[in-house]
Parts: sequence; structure tokens; C-alpha cells
Amino acid sequence: MYICELCGKSFTARHYSGRPAPRFCSIQCRNTHNSRVRTSSTKRICPVCGHVSYDRKSDYCHEHDPELTFWTDAETAFLVKHYPAMGPDELAEHLNKTREQVQYKACRLGVTLTKATAHRLIHSHAAEYMTHHNPMRKDSVRAKVSHFWQEHPRLHRSISLRGTQAAQCKIPSGLEKQLWAILDDLGLQYETQFIIKPKFVVDVRIDHLIIQADGDYWHGHPERFPNPNQRQRQQQKRDRAQDAYLEACGYTVARIWESDMCRETVVKVLKTNGLILGNA
Repeated sequence: MYICELCGKSFTARHYSGRPAPRFCSIQCRNTHNSRVRTSSTKRICPVCGHVSYDRKSDYCHEHDPELTFWTDAETAFLVKHYPAMGPDELAEHLNKTREQVQYKACRLGVTLTKATAHRLIHSHAAEYMTHHNPMRKDSVRAKVSHFWQEHPRLHRSISLRGTQAAQCKIPSGLEKQLWAILDDLGLQYETQFIIKPKFVVDVRIDHLIIQADGDYWHGHPERFPNPNQRQRQQQKRDRAQDAYLEACGYTVARIWESDMCRETVVKVLKTNGLILGNA
């Protein structure tokens, strides 16, 4: 049983542990008897400072928008059309508004940046930040890194030998595991995620043969995707460049599609390259 602080009536309410005890018997009583608790529907909260008492038509309170520059229909239409490609900084300069005003207006309208624009802005800001705040420019940081490598010479030598391609080694996909299982069943010795310096990490290497397990979607199977999208075309271009480099290094490259991955296909590839007998 509780006593209302406004009307003095006793009331019952559910009280959860860890929370303050209820103060009012009802919301109606709180709004009727205590004007200080009430919040007018014509007031808004400034997204910058949290101030509550300013007109609903403005995006910001008087402190952050002294001229109360409202958004015209033409400005709003221009923002909706060009914000995804231009970004907040360029659009704010064009409309003679602040970056915060543009971002807040775009958020209210549900307008977002395109993936390419976000990528461009993030990388440009990151490059600008690293130009002025790169920790490796400090003598103390360089000395600390040098001291670390002196204490771990074996780790330094391993990374130097493997190169940055080691970063590409990842958790094997289900398609790669399927290929490995077939090779295990055939009793062959092979290397997985083998590094070909200085360019690539390949799925499987067996002597002079390199086998790549390609997903139908990610690499754009010509029969399943006769009209590949931009990502598939880029991947196919990388695959052709990779094959040309590997062949120049003296390797034979065989690519097996996801839809063709089976024991018979793998055996056929191995027989063609003379790695197993014809009666295997």
C-alpha cells in the first residue's frame, strides 16, 4: 500500500526490486495536480543539448539554431535526392547549413548514404586521421615495436617468411571441407590454404596441381548465372588473373564448381594431371 504524493489517496501498485517506489496513484492524477511533471505536446527535445522547451517546427533549440532557419520544400527535396551520393559535409556546404542539421534532417526522413559513398567518406576520414595521428610517427611507439620484435625473433621471422598472405587464411568453408574429405578418402597427401608468394592463398595444392573450390554464386557459374552481377564479374576477373599468375609460376590450376563437387569429378581431375592411376 502506497500514499500518492499529490492527492494523498492510498493505492496499491506492483513494485519491482531495484526500482524506486511508485509516487503517484495514476498518470491522470500526476498530470492533473502537478503541472511541473506535465510536458506540452508542442515542445520537443533538442538532439544536441537535450533542451526541452522550444517550438515543434524547429529542428534545434534557439541556442543551436539562433536564426530558426526552417527547411523549405525545395531544400528538403534536394536533400532527399542528393544526400545518398553527396554526404552530409558537401550537402551542408551547398545548402548553407550545419553538418548536424543535415544529418538530423536526413535521419528524420529516413535517408541514408549509399554503400559507395559511405565507403568513400569513411576511408577519406580514416586517411586524413592517419596522416596527422599515425602512431608509428612517434619515436616512442617505434621503439616499443622494435623492442617487441627483438624479444620475439622467431615470430618476426615466421611472419616475414609467410608474408601478408597469411591474413587471408580463414576458417574453411563447407565446400573446402567437402573437397578435403574426398582427398582424404583417396589417401592423397595435400596442403590446404597454401600460400603462393607474393600473391595468393590457394585452397589445395597437390604437387604441381592447384585445386580451387569455387562457389556457384560467389564466382558466377556461367550456366546458373548467365548474366553475372558486378561482384561476380569482378571475382571472375580476379580468378583469371590468378590463374595466369599461377600458370606462369609453373602450376596447373583446376577449378571445381560447387554444383560439380563430388568424388567422380575430383578423381577425373587427378587422373588428367597424372596424380592417380587410371584404375583408381
